[in-house]
Amino acid sequence: MPRPIHDKVAYDNAVEVVHALAGHKLNHDQDDYLALMAKLW
Repeated sequence: MPRPIHDKVAYDNAVEVVHALAGHKLNHDQDDYLALMAKLW
Protein backbone atom coordinates (compact mmCIF):
# COMPACT_ATOMS: atom_id res chain seq x y z
CA MET A 1 0.00 0.00 0.00
CA PRO A 2 1.44 3.43 -0.85
CA ARG A 3 2.66 5.35 2.17
CA PRO A 4 4.00 8.88 2.58
CA ILE A 5 7.77 9.09 2.31
CA HIS A 6 9.21 10.90 5.31
CA ASP A 7 12.84 9.77 5.34
CA LYS A 8 15.60 8.15 3.30
CA VAL A 9 14.71 4.65 4.48
CA ALA A 10 11.11 5.00 3.26
CA TYR A 11 12.39 6.46 -0.02
CA ASP A 12 14.87 3.61 -0.51
CA ASN A 13 12.13 1.07 0.22
CA ALA A 14 9.80 2.68 -2.34
CA VAL A 15 12.55 2.73 -4.97
CA GLU A 16 13.28 -0.94 -4.29
CA VAL A 17 9.62 -1.88 -4.81
CA VAL A 18 9.38 0.15 -8.04
CA HIS A 19 12.55 -1.44 -9.39
CA ALA A 20 11.27 -4.90 -8.48
CA LEU A 21 8.04 -4.29 -10.44
CA ALA A 22 9.45 -2.44 -13.45
CA GLY A 23 10.00 -4.49 -16.57
CA HIS A 24 7.94 -7.49 -15.45
CA LYS A 25 4.52 -8.81 -16.41
CA LEU A 26 2.26 -7.42 -13.70
CA ASN A 27 -1.21 -8.20 -12.52
CA HIS A 28 -3.80 -5.41 -12.44
CA ASP A 29 -3.08 -4.36 -8.84
CA GLN A 30 0.68 -4.30 -9.38
CA ASP A 31 0.26 -2.29 -12.58
CA ASP A 32 -1.95 0.25 -10.77
CA TYR A 33 0.58 0.53 -7.94
CA LEU A 34 3.47 1.11 -10.35
CA ALA A 35 1.46 3.71 -12.29
CA LEU A 36 0.61 5.53 -9.05
CA MET A 37 4.25 5.57 -7.93
CA ALA A 38 5.32 6.91 -11.33
CA LYS A 39 2.82 9.77 -11.06
CA LEU A 40 3.97 10.65 -7.54
CA TRP A 41 7.62 10.87 -8.50
